[in-house]
Amino acid sequence: MSAFLPESYIPDIDQRLSAYRRLAKMTELSEIKDFKAELIDRFGVLPEEAANLLLTIMLKVLSKKAGVKRLDLSGKQLLFYFSEIHQKNPSGIVDMIVSNQKLFEFSPNHILKARLNNRSTNGMLVQARNILKEIKQYVNS
Repeated sequence: MSAFLPESYIPDIDQRLSAYRRLAKMTELSEIKDFKAELIDRFGVLPEEAANLLLTIMLKVLSKKAGVKRLDLSGKQLLFYFSEIHQKNPSGIVDMIVSNQKLFEFSPNHILKARLNNRSTNGMLVQARNILKEIKQYVNS
């Protein structure tokens, strides 16, 4: 999936670079939402690549909040690699898996696997967002 700010959307190189710098520093979902509204206000409707970029940044922010240091999409499965240092309640992962054994599986090498049921890339990314929000609730409580 292409994820970038097209030159046709933000023609000025300095403005594009400034936008990338701002995105790199974002740590809250509200910042991404506000930035998206600002982009639309200044440059018009987001092209698909820009929307994908914002979705990618959102997944990065959610991953950090959930204690996920790496997130991989492999076929129709999401793989979550955790950083226990960043979790208040690491055993919450076990509680989450037990609550929904049809969706989640924990591998012997400590990788959480989640089965995705959506066929489109965008649908899978939305599922990833929802799963990260769920993980965040379990590991930070």
